[in-house]
Amino acid sequence: MVIQSSSLPNQSLLRTMDFQYCDSFYVFCPYEGILEITKVVDFFFHSSPQWVNRLFSLRNRIARIIGLKTPDHKSKKINVQVGETIGLFTLYDMNEYEAIMGQNDKHLDFRVSILLERVDKGYHIYISTVVAFHGISGRLYFVPVKPFHKFVSKAILREMVKNISGKSINKSYS
Repeated sequence: MVIQSSSLPNQSLLRTMDFQYCDSFYVFCPYEGILEITKVVDFFFHSSPQWVNRLFSLRNRIARIIGLKTPDHKSKKINVQVGETIGLFTLYDMNEYEAIMGQNDKHLDFRVSILLERVDKGYHIYISTVVAFHGISGRLYFVPVKPFHKFVSKAILREMVKNISGKSINKSYS
């Protein structure tokens, strides 16, 4: 499985945002049926490798100390609809092919897009992130986050594809 770097997809809803940082990755996911964006978002939240969960746990402990937002709880059952908060992510926008999630905080605002592009015998699945910094505090926060962010995005994308192509979307996967 080859995960590719990409520019922000032309069809992405993120193109309407002002941001100072952007990255985007995609991978081919073999899937013959119809892949629904709500199911892919659910896979996003249930495809973190253990090392990623440990990094987020460390981030949340540090964020609490310095007064940044942290998730209230981590639910196994999620309701994928606009306005829903899932962990640290609020679902801001969604259409048939893309979901936009993120959070606004005092130091920065971020959005993550999960975008599906139908191709022969499957889909390209994109994960794109944009960040708008609020002054020096956002830029300083992002310095140690940036190198890990790319590894985390790729790891989650890799696990999502393994889970999607390895399980029937019509069966229970929670």
